[in-house]
Amino acid sequence: MAPPIQCCFISTLVTLFGGLIFTMMLCNYQDSITASMKTCSIDGVSYTKNITDREHMVSCDCGKNCMLDEGTCGKVFLSTGNITNKMVFPDLEHNHEAFRCTFQEKRCKEVLRSQALEEIKQEAQPYIDLMNSNSTIDCYVLDGDIYLENTFDPTILIVLGIVFGLLLCCWLGIVISMCCEEKRHSSTNNVVDNVIVLDNVV
Repeated sequence: MAPPIQCCFISTLVTLFGGLIFTMMLCNYQDSITASMKTCSIDGVSYTKNITDREHMVSCDCGKNCMLDEGTCGKVFLSTGNITNKMVFPDLEHNHEAFRCTFQEKRCKEVLRSQALEEIKQEAQPYIDLMNSNSTIDCYVLDGDIYLENTFDPTILIVLGIVFGLLLCCWLGIVISMCCEEKRHSSTNNVVDNVIVLDNVV
């Protein structure tokens, strides 16, 4: 059985980690409910057309400890209100700083470049068709950035909140148990000391 101090240390770390994840999800939820749904017009669409198109290439995962600078990239530019010709990010749920493109190749392991080029073309084609027909699409605006989707699932937040609450209760239980044990141990020592003093007096 692990010593009480070790149990307390481990439970503290686990609780802090759980609290950090819960806080991050709470921030994502806040963004999700703050974002406003708009109607956007498509100003432009670009995508990787060949393997020499360095402007439309990103790094992608090609296996263990391997990154390839030939990942395909597609960009959709939207306008709404006073925001004009701005590249749209895929989803509010994800940190847009991780994206240089609206849609990009993340894993390129064992994917032929010809196949990847065809896939990125197929992904861009619906937006090209909408742009050519002057159609609009729904979009989401937050802090001046535009997103295609707002797919945050509040169920995840609820589950994480319950898990974090349980972790917090366990941590409090361990701390209270340690305090009671320390108090009981201190009381026992006082009784023993008093007995020794009485014996010496007698």
